[in-house]
Amino acid sequence: MDRKRVVLILVPLLIFVVALLFYVTSRGESTPDYNSTYWRISILYPMNATEIKGSGTLGISTYTITLTVGFFSGGQLNESNLLAGPIGITEVGNSSIVLKPSKTPKVTIFTQNRTVIVEGDYKSGLMAAVDRFLLMFSGKYAIGLDSSRKYLTVVHPDKGTRYGLPWLGGFTEEEVKRVPVVIYGEDKNVNLMDLILGPMAP
Repeated sequence: MDRKRVVLILVPLLIFVVALLFYVTSRGESTPDYNSTYWRISILYPMNATEIKGSGTLGISTYTITLTVGFFSGGQLNESNLLAGPIGITEVGNSSIVLKPSKTPKVTIFTQNRTVIVEGDYKSGLMAAVDRFLLMFSGKYAIGLDSSRKYLTVVHPDKGTRYGLPWLGGFTEEEVKRVPVVIYGEDKNVNLMDLILGPMAP
């Protein structure tokens, strides 16, 4: 890879890291009001994410997370309270999921400001990290993978409705559970569904 191409890739990523640090710290440690009747969820990604080779993975990841939170919200999410787009431009919700390209797959959870960073490379790492998020979010309502390992069957806690959520990487559950999860906050046994959905949680 020539020097010019390296610079074109690294500079936007460095800008994203700085913006992300500002975003996480600027939200502070205040806990949003659980009694709010207008809860917003944002799915964010770096400004240059769609320009990197293999960025189609980003679109699939956003779609999968949208389906997941939408299913467990019981249809309470729509275009007015589910916001998706570049970090720094898209409005920040009461809770946020940040998709970040990086070399190593990982899920990082900030419990105080309800922010989850899902990261990995576009080849397979991000898909593995999204699948890890999916498992954690679904929790005990995840039934298991289908034989082709393309879908994770889940059941809605209240309605009993079964649904197949996209399983992106094609990995086994055991392989996906190896993706590191780092939790910042007092509650190390955080319920990810409650953290993200807030008052919309079943």
